[in-house]
Amino acid sequence: MARLLILWLLAEQPMHGYQIKKSLTDDGMGFWFGLEDASIYSVLRTLAKHGYARELAMDQDGNRPQRTKYAITAAGRAYYRQLLLEAWASAPLPVAALDVALAAGGDLKPAEITKAVATRTTRLTELLTEIEQHAAAAPAGAIVTRNAAIVTAELAWLSTLDPTTLT
Repeated sequence: MARLLILWLLAEQPMHGYQIKKSLTDDGMGFWFGLEDASIYSVLRTLAKHGYARELAMDQDGNRPQRTKYAITAAGRAYYRQLLLEAWASAPLPVAALDVALAAGGDLKPAEITKAVATRTTRLTELLTEIEQHAAAAPAGAIVTRNAAIVTAELAWLSTLDPTTLT
């Protein structure tokens, strides 16, 4: 996902790592596309190494350190399109820590699971509120509706869960 995200931003305009970081945080897109700072620089170097991005120039603002600006290459645009198509076509199983907790359900008492389900329900309900609050920062409305649908589906599933069947 990091490669796809960074290529998408470079397809818009040449940028250095700090600009990418600021674009994600200042525009509120960090909620939708959380990416560690170190990942940005690592991905930029990898993209350049494989010919999908190229170094344009070194920028320096005042006393700040020099920053390498990157631009997407023709090969990078082709790779970017390939990644977009793969993103549409792939349907990986969303493995989560909760899956392990479900598998190990017998290691907790039903009362503990009941409390954990209540806590998760509260957190997912709060997440729905956060999704609504960050909707304006989403680069596409479909991101908002998709994530809200996923959270809503899990809330519906949780409401049918019988903790006594997990032990």
